[in-house]
Amino acid sequence: MRSHRLNILGEIATVDHDKVLIVGAIRTTVVTLALAVAAWAFGEPQYAIPLALSALFAGLSEAGLPVGHRWRIMLWTTMWLMLTSLLGYLVAPNVWLTVLVSICVALAAGWVGVAGPRAALVGTLALVIFTITAGLPESLKLSLDFVALVGLGGLIQTLILVVIGFLTNPKAMRIAPSVAETLWRRLSNPGEQRQRFTRHALRLAVAIAIATTISEFYSVPHQYWIPMTVAWIAKPDSTGTVIRVAQRVGGTFLAVSLMAAWGIWLPKPEWALIIAIGVGAFLFFAFIWANYTIAVIGITIFMFALFAQAGELLETSVFFRMGATIAAGLIVLATLLVIRERKPTMTGETLT
Repeated sequence: MRSHRLNILGEIATVDHDKVLIVGAIRTTVVTLALAVAAWAFGEPQYAIPLALSALFAGLSEAGLPVGHRWRIMLWTTMWLMLTSLLGYLVAPNVWLTVLVSICVALAAGWVGVAGPRAALVGTLALVIFTITAGLPESLKLSLDFVALVGLGGLIQTLILVVIGFLTNPKAMRIAPSVAETLWRRLSNPGEQRQRFTRHALRLAVAIAIATTISEFYSVPHQYWIPMTVAWIAKPDSTGTVIRVAQRVGGTFLAVSLMAAWGIWLPKPEWALIIAIGVGAFLFFAFIWANYTIAVIGITIFMFALFAQAGELLETSVFFRMGATIAAGLIVLATLLVIRERKPTMTGETLT
């Protein structure tokens, strides 16, 4: 038991320097930040939310892949981000429909992991976008523009990558992998992965159902936060999930402490929020596989600043989000007790 606790603490604190992504983080952050600044400059700061989120997620989806594969997976990711965002938009007015559709999206996002870590990552990102769209604060008007901007952000990030690729190594960009055929073959022939990801899909669906029900029926502020956190921390294995919950809670606590101090004691002009968006995006991307705790600090700062510059009050949300993160962690851990593994294992799938 003691060695198990030490293993969890080691996962929280250890940085795998070989997996720190500096170059990709810089490129993705520059594009993401430019889109947020553009929305702010044109007097539509709420547009920064879909633009920046999709640009960040599309950039993250290609990290570590061969050059020729990158723009293809980014287009796939953008397509799924738009689809789940559209679903979120359509069901948002009806709480029962939101809960039911969230279960279906979670089942699909959990099951798609049989196709490999990259597919699992895209599934997670799509589920996250769905929870944010469906639970967007009432102060921010949800419309089809939100869905369109999700697509635009991902497409711009992809276009920048393509331009840079053709300028630096055009031959590498012409590789033509059969991504669709490979994905379908893995999904239709899951093999020994079937049972593990069936359990994962069921656990994720149950956790998302509970989180969405709480958020929708109990007038929880920032309704997207608990379901979104569940989407991030649920893993196909129990050990990985426990570690991810600990990393998420620890990283959120540190980020909340920083943002609380900023909101209470320090001035926060709009340009400072823009800087915070860039810093958060960079930390999230650069450390997503090197140290998830640092990545959590980054994505939490990113989300705080992104919504704050769109009008959400920073001071009224920092402590709620800490409690909501703990609640999401407890929900995910509870599903592990209900839908158990035959033998707890570490999957080694680091992309989610």
